[in-house]
Amino acid sequence: VVNTSGSPVSDWKLEFDFAASIDQIWNAKIVSRVGNRYTLEDVGYNAGIPVGNSISFGFNGSPGGTIVAPSNYEFNDIPLSSTPTTPPSIAINDVTVTPPSGTGGAITG
Repeated sequence: VVNTSGSPVSDWKLEFDFAASIDQIWNAKIVSRVGNRYTLEDVGYNAGIPVGNSISFGFNGSPGGTIVAPSNYEFNDIPLSSTPTTPPSIAINDVTVTPPSGTGGAITG
């Protein structure tokens, strides 16, 4: 969370929708979950965010491998625009494996 406003932030709260279950969290605390709507708050030592500074928090959720990002963010009751990012895709085409000479054609890995 980066404070790009013109004034310091104190006692922050972040709300968002997230279908997965948050199992572990650090540098924030869950104060509410109603359906898929989470409300997180600061943990005291990171309550203030001076202008131009940032705080960070993280969490682990289940089930693992979820690629649907949280959405519908509100920071201190102010809706934030959020455009979900699409994970990059990787394609590998036309792969040929040629065994080195002298190995009898065995490929090990």
